[in-house]
Amino acid sequence: MPSETPRHCRPSASLISLGCFSQDLRWRSSGYGYQWWTGTVDWEGKKLAWSAGFGNGGQRLFVVPELDLTVVITAGAYNDPQIGRTVTEIFRQIVAPVRS
Repeated sequence: MPSETPRHCRPSASLISLGCFSQDLRWRSSGYGYQWWTGTVDWEGKKLAWSAGFGNGGQRLFVVPELDLTVVITAGAYNDPQIGRTVTEIFRQIVAPVRS
């Protein structure tokens, strides 16, 4: 774990460089940091990395850098533990036909 947050990664007017998110997430084995998660999605026989902000009710903002793709999903199933599976499947269905 880093001993000190790099100067360019410290919040300034509540904005943090996207590169700082990925730097922070790399050293967290859970794939979680700064309210963001990381994971992979299958695409054309490869696993592509994604980062995402998760909100209650199925709110998601996925970023898949290798495809230059951002996916926003809004939902209102607040406090429903099953919505995560539904949203993940929607994300997979959106990624599948994308061409690089």
